Amino acid sequence: MLPARPYRPRDKAKVEVAVQIVERWILARLRNRSFDTLAAVDGAVVDLLENLNRRPFSGCPGRG
Repeated sequence: MLPARPYRPRDKAKVEVAVQIVERWILARLRNRSFDTLAAVDGAVVDLLENLNRRPFSGCPGRG
């Protein structure tokens, strides 16, 4: 994910929504799980993030 360009406030909302989607999507799947180590949490997040990145992008016509 790329940060919003400087002096372009129109980009900020799109970036914030993308971060919110990722947070909600990953946290919702980890909500009822318990982990013994930070490494286990990191591994679960990496797996979910890879899965999310494989999903087709449907925000704009002509993309993914």
